[in-house]
Amino acid sequence: MALYDNSPNNNRPAAGQPLDILIRIAMAIGAILFIFILLRGLVRLLYFIAPILLIVTALIRRQVLIDYVVNLGAIFRRDPLRGVIWAVAGVFFYPFLFLWLFLKAMFFNKVETLHNSAQLNLKRQNGKPADNNGFADYEELDSKPLWNERRGGKTEKEDNN
Repeated sequence: MALYDNSPNNNRPAAGQPLDILIRIAMAIGAILFIFILLRGLVRLLYFIAPILLIVTALIRRQVLIDYVVNLGAIFRRDPLRGVIWAVAGVFFYPFLFLWLFLKAMFFNKVETLHNSAQLNLKRQNGKPADNNGFADYEELDSKPLWNERRGGKTEKEDNN
């Protein structure tokens, strides 16, 4: 069994060449190192902009911050040890917490904007306020069915003849 495959019909690299293996290992280590450096830079950036995110979150939707504190208090009341763990984790990982709260506030703001624009469009279509929970008004034209299945598919007019 040969370790080197030097036939001209084989398009894949020969197995077992030490230089190829070392190059692939070096490229994998380089890629992992690049990803690590990139993520470390993003985390450092997040540590710097975290206070700004908190202020912007308070300006966009203060209720998100209030809900977080209320939920943390509920965790403290239910299970004090878990509440302490969550509070300590919030202190150590505050950039990620502030980013999460900021994204949550942005999401709620976008949902509220879409909801308001949908309500406005509904009012414009109907020409009146939408007080009927989104159901369209309709007028019933005829209360008697035109097709009677019990009589073999005949209408009442055909049945009378």
